[in-house]
Amino acid sequence: QSFCEKQTRMEVNRIFSAEQIEVHPELPGMLKEYTKAVIRENPKDLLAFSAEYFRKKADIPGEPVPGSQESNNKPEGSS
Repeated sequence: QSFCEKQTRMEVNRIFSAEQIEVHPELPGMLKEYTKAVIRENPKDLLAFSAEYFRKKADIPGEPVPGSQESNNKPEGSS
């Protein structure tokens, strides 16, 4: 896409008032639980903590996100 096309699309999607914003019904509760977890854990790396928090919430299998407290708490010799 050209710059002009992107600029036009941005102008169409511009929000001018709070009434134009539609909030997903699950978002306030999700943000409240996330905020509590951040306050409770006080992570050193907020982005890694956040990625791991939402990975687990979404039931996405896999290794803990590097830098998250989960990855720092893995037992020696496990990978």
